[in-house]
Amino acid sequence: MEALIDGLKSTNGWIIAILLGVVIYLTIKMAKAGIFRFKSERIQIGLDASDKEQKVIRHQIEFVRNAIEGFERDIPKFEGYDEFRGKFILEKLFDEVINWIIFNHIEDTKSYIEVKQDIIISIIKKYTFNELYTDPSFITQVKKHVKYIITRLIDIREEYYKD
Repeated sequence: MEALIDGLKSTNGWIIAILLGVVIYLTIKMAKAGIFRFKSERIQIGLDASDKEQKVIRHQIEFVRNAIEGFERDIPKFEGYDEFRGKFILEKLFDEVINWIIFNHIEDTKSYIEVKQDIIISIIKKYTFNELYTDPSFITQVKKHVKYIITRLIDIREEYYKD
């Protein structure tokens, strides 16, 4: 203990203490940014890129599930509406959007959004026979939902990588 007190009384002792503090501070900042990672049996400091990517994908999938369930409420129900067919179609739409997330190439360009809108509309038309689902107002509603989903997926990814 005396050695520590004597060391701090000298000028070199304070310089070493400040330098040590700066090194610890920089190590913590680098660990939070994912530049530095330390992992032992009981302690993990910092995230690696795969941890962050897993969180992004998990968050995006949760969002898509909620968005498609929200879309289900907006679907026009007609007399004789087959709820099981509707759920099947929504699962097909969910699978399609999950593929977008997995391949990780989502963009907010106009052409990309239009292609994805057309894919979703073609899936709906493939499995439905009612003319309500070919109505221009319904198609507009679907396009609005798809654009919203794409925009939010991009926002979610940017949230995690803004640092």
